[in-house]
Amino acid sequence: MRQSIKHKAMTAPEQQLLHTTLAERMSQAPALADIEISAEFTSEQEKMKSIPKKSYR
Repeated sequence: MRQSIKHKAMTAPEQQLLHTTLAERMSQAPALADIEISAEFTSEQEKMKSIPKKSYR
């Protein structure tokens, strides 16, 4: 399945955690919590965009 650019931007910090030390991971954990929440919000927005709009003519 193809990933959107927004999704790649959201998951990039998670991928970076795989290559860091434990202390760095623990310091970045609160920032990732915000990213996960915003990723869910963005996907909800994308769902709303996919709904066809009614024409008012």
